[in-house]
Amino acid sequence: MPEGKRKVIELNQELYPDFRFKIWSKANITREAFPLSYELLMNIYSCNKFTRYSKMATMADVMRHELVYNEGGIYMDTSMLLFNRAMYKWLSYKAFLST
Repeated sequence: MPEGKRKVIELNQELYPDFRFKIWSKANITREAFPLSYELLMNIYSCNKFTRYSKMATMADVMRHELVYNEGGIYMDTSMLLFNRAMYKWLSYKAFLST
């Protein structure tokens, strides 16, 4: 993982020390971890067609939906640096979305 992304994760962990942070990568894509979308993820990964869409971004989209569905919690990209402790307030809501 690039040093810049590692630093963002460390800063977020300092802001939310009681949160559990999980880093997902291709190495984590198993049939057990992604029972609903494993075949789709493998098909996307093996696709060699030229496309204007990033296959890694597409895989991340599929993974994030199944992860939140199966595990709950909050999904964040490793480039998202938090500036305040607003997530504690968000957790009091039944649901929230961000784009």
